[in-house]
Amino acid sequence: MPNQEIQCKVINCRHNNKNNFCTLPNIEVGESNFEARHKKDTECNSFEPEI
Repeated sequence: MPNQEIQCKVINCRHNNKNNFCTLPNIEVGESNFEARHKKDTECNSFEPEI
């Protein structure tokens, strides 16, 4: 069941229901750099590629 509060536009993630919502009950967001200063410096650590 999609979590209607977590929107996701990563269409190749196994948790995306293809209607731009994540099916996980919660997600973990991390930093891709030592100190995030912009959106591009963060990432969803819950991402799993579709197989």
